[in-house]
Amino acid sequence: MELKAELTLDTGPFAAALADALAAVEKLAGETGGLAAAVEEARSRLAGLGDEANAAAGAQETAARAAGELSGAQKKAAEIAAELAKRHREAGEAAEGSASGFDAAR
Repeated sequence: MELKAELTLDTGPFAAALADALAAVEKLAGETGGLAAAVEEARSRLAGLGDEANAAAGAQETAARAAGELSGAQKKAAEIAAELAKRHREAGEAAEGSASGFDAAR
């Protein structure tokens, strides 16, 4: 007795599932490409903001340095004004002394 069996492998469902998987991968790739572009745009904007922040910090540092220089100049001007006031007072005292001496000599 001889027994023969023939098996048929139906690959239709596998092929259909494979086609669906490939379509899903292509769709995901398309969506990911859009997402990658959006991420790159956001990264670029953040980098621009970082550059602007660095520029603002540099300007702030320059302003602080200028304010320090102005403060130093104001201090120097106050010292000069105090010295002028002292000399003016001394000149006034000397003038009073001269006037007294002039009156006495008269």
